[in-house]
Amino acid sequence: MPSPSLSAPPSGWRSRRAAAALAVCAAIWLAYAGGLAAPFIMDDASSITANRSIRSLWPLWPVLVYEHGEGRTIDGRPLLNLSLAVNRVVTGMSPVGFRVVNIFIHCGNAVLLLAVARLLLKRPAVPATVRERAGEIAFAAALFWAVHPLGTSAVTYVIQRAESLGALMILATVLVAVRGMLAADAGGKTWALPFVALLSALAGTAKETSVAIPFITLLIDRSLLSGSWRGTRSHWPWHLAAAASWPSVALMLTALGGRGSSAGLDSASPWLYLLTQAKAIWLYVARIVWPQGLVFDYGDFLSSGLAESGGWLVLTAAVFAGVAYGFAKFPVAFLGPLLFFVLLGPTSSVIPVKTQTIAEHRAYLASAALILPAVAAAWLVARARLALSPRFCGLAATAVALALGLSTVARNREFITPEILWRRALAAEPRNERAMINLAAKLIGKKDPASLVEAERLLARVAETGRYPKVYNVNLGSLAKAREQYPEALAAIDAVLEITPDDATALADRGYVLWKLGRLPEALAALDQALALDDQIAPAWLNRGNVLLDLGRPAEAEQSFTRSVEVDPKYAKGWDHLGIARQERGDRAAALDAFNRAVTCDPNDAEAVYNRGRLHAEAGQPVAAIADFSSALAVDSAFRDAYYNRAVLLIRGGRPAEARADIEAFIRLGGEAPAAVLALVGLATKP
Repeated sequence: MPSPSLSAPPSGWRSRRAAAALAVCAAIWLAYAGGLAAPFIMDDASSITANRSIRSLWPLWPVLVYEHGEGRTIDGRPLLNLSLAVNRVVTGMSPVGFRVVNIFIHCGNAVLLLAVARLLLKRPAVPATVRERAGEIAFAAALFWAVHPLGTSAVTYVIQRAESLGALMILATVLVAVRGMLAADAGGKTWALPFVALLSALAGTAKETSVAIPFITLLIDRSLLSGSWRGTRSHWPWHLAAAASWPSVALMLTALGGRGSSAGLDSASPWLYLLTQAKAIWLYVARIVWPQGLVFDYGDFLSSGLAESGGWLVLTAAVFAGVAYGFAKFPVAFLGPLLFFVLLGPTSSVIPVKTQTIAEHRAYLASAALILPAVAAAWLVARARLALSPRFCGLAATAVALALGLSTVARNREFITPEILWRRALAAEPRNERAMINLAAKLIGKKDPASLVEAERLLARVAETGRYPKVYNVNLGSLAKAREQYPEALAAIDAVLEITPDDATALADRGYVLWKLGRLPEALAALDQALALDDQIAPAWLNRGNVLLDLGRPAEAEQSFTRSVEVDPKYAKGWDHLGIARQERGDRAAALDAFNRAVTCDPNDAEAVYNRGRLHAEAGQPVAAIADFSSALAVDSAFRDAYYNRAVLLIRGGRPAEARADIEAFIRLGGEAPAAVLALVGLATKP
């Protein structure tokens, strides 16, 4: 029986590779599943919820060529925008659906990294001790990277799909290019050459960092494939194909509008930005080595000059020079650190990104360039120098992966409660007005007096700088609405509209406030104006229905409520108000269906549960009604009317003793019970 070729893969290699890929993906899902239910955060609003270009997939052209905003994450990135459009059509507007896709993209990146790492670690230039265990080392490195908490900023933060999608295209291009060069060296066909160009060009439509692709392929070629700069000349068609991202990015930045004034040499001082990045790079390194204290948003601050950042600049320049020199002498050993600088170069050098001068998600893919050589070096030391057993090394790797994974689980819990993210961001940078504004918004949403007072203090600090007039006034209006100070809310909303007159959301808010002020014709006009600009604002349809009800036009009101749930089928308030409208016209079956849908969409909507209870009571179903009133009170213990209505049903059911506690609670919350009811429960006089 002939012996197998030395170059033939070992038996069962495909199944082992598949098992490794599945294990990495399973670890990712375990680490990230806890963050699926987190709400949209910060730039998710402008690039997803308010992004009109992703609301339909056909015609396709408006999805790819769309009106650009002022520095939105989607601007100049049509592949990213297309992915969001597909996501919305398939999964709706639920953040869960978008994060599921983000996790799949992250899984794809981890599998591609595993393949690239395995391929490169088997090259003859790599030390034999590492080559012999290339598969295991690649698996450990890919696993560490996959469950590293640093990745949450590009996975759980939905709109930073820009980072993970860009990484996917970069890794795919590099993998195909390296395989193609190896196949060409072996005399195979170069069928992959146009595919490399296509992938690289597509990468340019996902994120501008794709301009690094030809440098990546060239450095890998020099260190692990050709072995010399002269040798790389034979692969020039592959590097040229890998540079297809350059004209692609140039097209995105010119013909398609680019990044607006949020990025580019004219958006901020390149010198001060370079000084800022000199420190930021070491922050990223620290987060990779010890991923604690991650910060969601560092603000948009630049270094004040050499006095603040000169030392960091000298350190960074010296290390970069040392890495470049080391690569010239020992290319295999210094490939990873040099790729780290190359991958960070487009966003962390001299081209300013004004809206986020420091952002941990930029180190998403770059971190792999440090993790892989670190794992290989650790294996080399453990086996060749310390003579540790493979089993011990495996247990150590498992412990590291478990620690990283648990940190990622904990980090995802923070996204579930964004207030935590913003408090930590503010603690890291007390000047961060953006953190103040977003923290204030979360506190306003809680509506309790203490939170509103804290929100007011934060907004007062923002007002001192005057740097964010629009979002400041948006939050000021929300604060006034939460306190039912509607004249003040109207003034704040009008200030927003002075800055952006065609802001559909602000117009919808204006309509709501005018309705609360009893200025019904003006309210209807404002809501109609908002819906003419954007007919996909479900709360605007809801409030239009409320205005129409007060104007004595119930049929039109019901149509507006119906439209609100057509726009957003999971809009609990829309279903609740539709149920009320149907109940008012006597259609109990349709009303019950609407209330049931409202409760299904949001089981914690106390008003919807209460309204369903009222319907049950009207239909002569006291047991079901009492159950709903009790459920409403379990959600909101200060729901005064729920106490009273439950008490009435208990009295009618011959249970006045049980009703007494409800009437007492009703009175304590400011209600005034009829004398007859007080007498029935043994409260002859009001306490």
